[in-house]
Amino acid sequence: MKFYCYSVGSISECIDWLNKAKKRGLLKQKEFAFISQELEKLPKEIHSF
Repeated sequence: MKFYCYSVGSISECIDWLNKAKKRGLLKQKEFAFISQELEKLPKEIHSF
């Protein structure tokens, strides 16, 4: 069960770094949108286990 909590926390951290990368101009809008969309799906998938 701990693993699931850790994984959701890691997703939150990834979202934070994704936003930082976007602000720094390291990602194109299309790349940002795709990665953001994929990261939004993950917590739902994890909680469905």
